[in-house]
Amino acid sequence: MIGSTKTGLSAKAFLVAGITALAILAPVGVAGGEADSSARIETVYAQQAGVVAGVIESGSMWKKGKSVVEGAFRFEAREDGTYLVVESDFNTKKGPDLKFVLSPIDYTSVKAKTALKGRLIVGKLKAFAGSQEFRLPTGTDVSKYKSLLVHCEAKTKLWGSAPINAGELIAHGSSWTKKSSKITGHWEIARTDAGLVLRLGSDFKTKKMPDLLLILSPMDMKQVTGKNAAAGGVEFATLSNTKGQSEYLIKGVDSLDGFKSLVIHCEEYAKCWGGAALE
Repeated sequence: MIGSTKTGLSAKAFLVAGITALAILAPVGVAGGEADSSARIETVYAQQAGVVAGVIESGSMWKKGKSVVEGAFRFEAREDGTYLVVESDFNTKKGPDLKFVLSPIDYTSVKAKTALKGRLIVGKLKAFAGSQEFRLPTGTDVSKYKSLLVHCEAKTKLWGSAPINAGELIAHGSSWTKKSSKITGHWEIARTDAGLVLRLGSDFKTKKMPDLLLILSPMDMKQVTGKNAAAGGVEFATLSNTKGQSEYLIKGVDSLDGFKSLVIHCEEYAKCWGGAALE
């Protein structure tokens, strides 16, 4: 793995604590103008601490259980606690008694019968699609958990499971454009302490071939061919696994601005395997 998967917590907690401390220590003047100024400073810092939250960890690569689950989520450290924030692209099939659950078991190993082992039940789904958020119990250490589950407790049915990873998601998906070979599976790009990181999920799969390069391209997939796949792009790694999970540091890139596609390309034979739009 690239860097520590749990380093984000201390850094973000420090950030929030520092903002809160600045708000508390802001000097209060005697004169009316100075007092008003200090009050405005305290209000700004308090708003930043409570609203502009630090993202501890996040995820999006759901493994199907009883049903398909899709969508990104993140954990935010705010002034009043830690929150699970489910993004607007969340979607799953309707079911009875569906709950979000934090599990200490890896998402590829957890089963319906083990879903509640060492778990923390976050709360019942507020909707089967769309954004929603939940405040975690005071003192919850997200770093102790490896996966987020959607679980039907009443029927002991695991709807789906996803890994909890370090950093803040900036792009993710599961749809690939085929060129020379079929590609399937989830992927995500996150901003971590080590830099931008590409993660491929346990369901990732494509045909084996030597010298498969991972490239960030400024072109959309309709424009990319075997001849121009590397043109104007950034080649950041060689694909190490054509099946299952893997992770790659995207060196020298701080932002996805200017890039439109994630491309897999066989440089030796000038064949573009395929790619995904950076949504």
